Amino acid sequence: MDGTQQRVLEALQNAAGFTLGAALPFLAAGGGLVLLVGAGTLPPAAWPALVVAVRDADPSVLGGWAGDGLYDNPWLLESLTRMAPGLLQGTTWSLGTLLGGPAGGLALPFVLSGGRWPTGSYEDAVGGLVNAGGLLGMFQDTGEVGVTLSNRLDGSFAPRSVAEVFEQQSAIGADEGKVQIVHVTGADGTASYIVQIPGTQEWGPTRGDSPVDLTTNLRLMAGDSTLMQRQVVEAMRQAGIRPGDPVMLTGHSQGGITAAALASDPAFRQQFAVQSVVTGGSPIARFDIPDSVSVLALEHDQDAVPMLEGRENPDRPRWVTVERDLGTVRDGALPEASVGAAHGTGVYAQTGALVDASDDPSVRAWLGGADQFFTGDATVTRWDVTAP
Repeated sequence: MDGTQQRVLEALQNAAGFTLGAALPFLAAGGGLVLLVGAGTLPPAAWPALVVAVRDADPSVLGGWAGDGLYDNPWLLESLTRMAPGLLQGTTWSLGTLLGGPAGGLALPFVLSGGRWPTGSYEDAVGGLVNAGGLLGMFQDTGEVGVTLSNRLDGSFAPRSVAEVFEQQSAIGADEGKVQIVHVTGADGTASYIVQIPGTQEWGPTRGDSPVDLTTNLRLMAGDSTLMQRQVVEAMRQAGIRPGDPVMLTGHSQGGITAAALASDPAFRQQFAVQSVVTGGSPIARFDIPDSVSVLALEHDQDAVPMLEGRENPDRPRWVTVERDLGTVRDGALPEASVGAAHGTGVYAQTGALVDASDDPSVRAWLGGADQFFTGDATVTRWDVTAP
């Protein structure tokens, strides 16, 4: 898809999302009124039964049906995620209109977003959400830059394949606020490095001790520079990575977003020779990663997270996107067939194993170019990036 087609599609998705979002508050208000009127038409003797039915309704059943439907219909999941920026703006406009008339419909989105809404820009849409949260003390990217050495590990922790990249991503994800740096020494004595960045670990809207959190997610997608990026840079410096040393950046979910953001930063590339980026379950299509950097992006059709940027990954020789369909709930490819499970690092490690065994020419070419990072003597360090 060329740039013009992409922009037209995004405009249509934003318009559809705005329309749906604008309708939701009115539908909710109307639905409540219909429920009250309908209840009023029932004979008094039927009211206790209605109350019992509402009280005893099992929300987990409805949630299960909805979750299974999204899992089995990835196109619907993708449509909803792509409409999300417009839907958010439309809902805000509608609420403003309900509360304050036409003037409120214009003022509320503008005030909440810090002047960014209405917008067709994805980055401004997310930036407006960050600003709205900031009015309530949320999404503040605060903290001091400074990392400490946490562990020195032997070479058995060094990934030797794409599958093992995600096995290690799972391991560091289980240990709060850790970045793993693998120092690989080739047969000719040259040094190469794999820098592994964890996915989201804290989901609260306010910053705690760790920058591996929701705030970093939103700010990265808004195009902001983040504390997490600066922490990774500091860990790389302390690990002794020199200008010119080949670097592979890897990450799952937020870790992949951070890797893509760093690889897109000219100032970062002046400090470090980024040769490769590996991501799993990460929305990275909007990042301006140069052609000089090879990219391997793993995505599951049933995983909502890599859809969040509302755009397909670039189609170019050194950017390989591997999409895997995990099948329907009935297929049983996952013990727990859910959208959340489809995002797991363990499942991405399984997909990585398929990549390692693939005979696809593009995949084989990427693996050949990455061989220096998976071959040689290795030492591993883990760095604590939580607040010092």
